Formats: sequence, C-alpha cells, structure tokens
Amino acid sequence: MTHGLMWLVNNEPFDQQNSSVPFGPALVEGYANYFARSLAERTDDVTPPLWARAAYTENHNGAVNWGDTWSLSRNNQVPGEDLLPGPNLYPSNEIIGLPVYCVGMVLARALWDIRILLGPDLADQLAFRAYGYVLGWVVNFEMLAEGLINEARLDSGVSNDQVETIITIFSQRGILAERGVQTLAQASTGELLVGTDAGLRISNDNGDSWHPEPFGGGGTAQGVVALASEGSIVYVMTEEAVYRRDFSAAGGGWLAQGSWPEEQTPLCMLVVDDIPYVGTGHGVLQLASGSSWQQWGLDPQDLEALVLQIADMLVPNPPPQNNKVRNRYAVMVADVKFREDGWDWEQRQQIEGVLTTAIAARDNTVFVGTLSGGIWRQMGISYNGGTSMQDWSAAPGSPVYWEQFVTPIGIDNSAVLCLVVDGTRLLAGTTSGLYEIDNSGSSSQIAGGWPPSAMVLSILPVGGLLLVGTATHGLWREVAPNSWVQVPGIGV
Repeated sequence: MTHGLMWLVNNEPFDQQNSSVPFGPALVEGYANYFARSLAERTDDVTPPLWARAAYTENHNGAVNWGDTWSLSRNNQVPGEDLLPGPNLYPSNEIIGLPVYCVGMVLARALWDIRILLGPDLADQLAFRAYGYVLGWVVNFEMLAEGLINEARLDSGVSNDQVETIITIFSQRGILAERGVQTLAQASTGELLVGTDAGLRISNDNGDSWHPEPFGGGGTAQGVVALASEGSIVYVMTEEAVYRRDFSAAGGGWLAQGSWPEEQTPLCMLVVDDIPYVGTGHGVLQLASGSSWQQWGLDPQDLEALVLQIADMLVPNPPPQNNKVRNRYAVMVADVKFREDGWDWEQRQQIEGVLTTAIAARDNTVFVGTLSGGIWRQMGISYNGGTSMQDWSAAPGSPVYWEQFVTPIGIDNSAVLCLVVDGTRLLAGTTSGLYEIDNSGSSSQIAGGWPPSAMVLSILPVGGLLLVGTATHGLWREVAPNSWVQVPGIGV
C-alpha cells in the first residue's frame, strides 16, 4: 500500500531506481518501512495484527531469527544498517536483495528519530512532503533530507532549535545535509574559496578573513557542491548550475555556464583547458562549445553510473610520438574507469573486493581511496608503443595493475573521503581525520585542532600550509606548521 501511494505522489524514485543504483531502491524501501510502521503504531490492537506490525519479528515465518534487524529505535551503530559508513556513502556492493533493505533502514531509522522528536503527525507530514523533492537519479539520501529540512523551516510548528536537531539526526546517521565544508579551491591570483551548503565564501588575505561571495543580481549561490580552479579561472558547481569567473579580469563577475539538466545531480568537478567535466549520478557531463551540457563519451551509454570523483593525469608517450596523452579517471562505487578523448571508457583492472571513494593523480601515478580497503595506486603508467589504450604498461612487457599502497591499518581502518597530492606527500581525508603518506606508503595522522571523530571532506595546500574542511566540525586553517585554528562560522 505504501509503495502504491509513493508512486502516485512521486514516481521518479520508482521508475528510475534501476538507473539510481545503489541508493534509489534503498530510499524506496526505507520510506515504505517508515510509513508502514508509523501507520501500525497509530492503530489500536486488532486481530489479526496489521502486517507492518507483525512482519520482520523474531522467528519470522518460523525460519529466520531477525532479532532487532528491523527495529526502528535500537541503539546500535552498525555501518550499513544504523548509519552510513561515511557521509552519504553507500556501504555495500550488493544492489539487490537484503542489503538494500538494510541500507533503507538507515533512512527509516533517521525518520523515526525525527518522529520521536516532533510527534507522529508532524513528522509524517514532513516526511511525506519531503518525498516530492526526490527528482531524477537518486545518488544518496541527501536530496530527501534537504527537502525535509526545508519543509521543517517552512512549518510554523517546528522551532529553529528543532530544525538544527533534525540536521544533527541526519548527520549522526551519515546523511550529511546542510552541513560540511564540501570543497576548497585557490585561484593563481591568490583568492581562496570555500564551498558549503550555505553558499560560497572567499578570502583575499590568505585566509585571515572571509566574506560571502555574491553572484549575479547580488544573491549568493546556495548548495555549493564543487569548486575547480585552473590558473586565475575558477568554476563553481552548485546543485542547480555551474558558474565561471576569471579573477585576473578587472571587474569580472560570475557567469552561468549553460543550462544544467535538472534530472542530473552533480557530485564532483574537474576543469581541463577551461572546460568543466562534472561527475553526476549518471556519468560525466562536459560543457560543449561553452553553452550546452552533454554526456562525455563516444556512446551515451559509455558510463551510465554514479561518479563520485574524477581526476586528470598525463601519460608519457615514448618516441616516436614523444608526447604526453591526457586521460580522465572516474571513481564509481565499486569501480575505477579511465578515458582519453576519442576512446571509450575502459577498466584496466578492477580493485577486487573494495568500494572506491576518492581519487588523485600525480605525474603518471593514480591513487584511489576506498571505503574499507585502504589506499591503492596504479603507478609507472606509460604508453608502450603509443598506438592504443590497450598498449598501456607499468613497465615494458608488464600489464597495468593496482597495488595496495596503504593498508586499512595505516589509516586506522577508516573510509577515505578525499585524496590530494601535495608535493611528494599524499594527503588523505578520512572518517577518522587527516593522514599524510610518503612515497613508501608510510602514513601518519596529522593532529589538527578538530576532535578525533572529525571526518575530513576537503583539503587544500596553501603556501606550504593546509586548509581542511570537515563534515560537522567546520573549516580549519594551519597558520604555522602544526598550529591550527578553526575559522568561525563556516560549515557548522
């Protein structure tokens, strides 16, 4: 019954859930569990009991001992059941069957926490209205959470303190919405930029002070997803549009870049030769001829997948070509693919048994972070003949391969959220803080001023020091080697 009602209200999460793997089906089932159980809680005892009350109980069908698997108010902290393992990250490579229902319970339990806070009538109304915010390909639970938070702000029955509590409830379940320093960038002219859900902040004095950055018409860009800089040019990707600014141009402002397709949810951005490439819930989009967004690939079905992060690298091409060939790498939930202009997306070798989350490149080495398998690298890449992608080699006569660069223990068994190359060191933002790794793969934790539980979402090297953005503990600035201060009022 709940499924049918949800389809009538908003059919997109149903009709596109196969293209929204992995979060789409989990969202649908989590909603169904919440509403069915909320209805059952409202109903007086009846014989026989309502299905939603009787289902999923211990010894269900006399065969399976579910225990508290389907309890909405248990006190456990199991990744993939009670919370997501990292901010908005899917916990499993299983996209059908029981794991989908377990991930859906993360959302159902967050909604149930809100029900306890606000009471059943108001919570059900907000959850119902929030469902209309889920559009296009579902890439995570954030879109729904932001919808519920927005509806709570509009409802006179919800106080400002309760809105903040709702945001906290979601974040404690790993559903990051309206918090976090998502992205950082610096223009060659010196400007530092910080992107958050609240908008864009800029510093013209190396981080000593920050101010909101206005866009056309004097407004601010809400929901900043990604920043990317190339020289003096900076691109800003929001949830609804892409803007460009050249900071070397006198009196220059932010200019919108094409018309962003509303069914696409942006996740990351890379700029190469003043052309933005945006990773979405449905592949990589490129701004073509400066005016329209289109799928980047020879075939529109080349890469129809959720793209978490993208990176760019130059592959040496030996004589007689004697040049360098540019390639893009895309990180998906359980895969890494690469593509050169004029070729299809390809997978050279899968990193078996891990879920991939982050990527960075340096010279001819690619680093990939994972959910629970540490950090991997593909190194020494070059063309062995220069005729096709199939000729890539790690050394003459050897295939390109992935090797584990940092074990899970080296980063305290945490999930990698971002990777940045800084000179000869690799910086890794994780669910347990910030790590630096040398060329040998030896790692050490950087003790900033943030709490040990801080999750690092973004890193920016600035003149030998660092800016670090976290999920729930704001923005931190290294003012001298190993000396940190928190920037007030950003990302919290």
